[in-house]
Amino acid sequence: MYNKGDYIIYGINGVCRIQDYMESESFGEKKTCYILRPLDQDGSKIFTPVDNQKVFMRPLISREEAAKLIEGIPQYDDMIFHERKDQEQEYKKILQKSLSLDFFCPLSKYVLRCILVQ
Repeated sequence: MYNKGDYIIYGINGVCRIQDYMESESFGEKKTCYILRPLDQDGSKIFTPVDNQKVFMRPLISREEAAKLIEGIPQYDDMIFHERKDQEQEYKKILQKSLSLDFFCPLSKYVLRCILVQ
């Protein structure tokens, strides 16, 4: 569980600050929820259970940890697409795979440079 004031990555919403906790009851079940404030969406709030398994959540990493991850990404050949829909489908598959993985696993096979030939 994260602490009040922590910054996390929350799914595709990006960086959020944990503003507070609250108790919520849904279908007769009480749950503790985070109240999140997305940093790039002024005035927005997100309410999510602390044990949410459907949306990817992870703590922010330091500049040094990010640099180490980037150094570990090998070079790959370009992926060439002739149709935009094929490119979009590939991006979606890659995003779904990477969001379901532990962030500190080897990311290299999910980092691709895609070129659309028009």
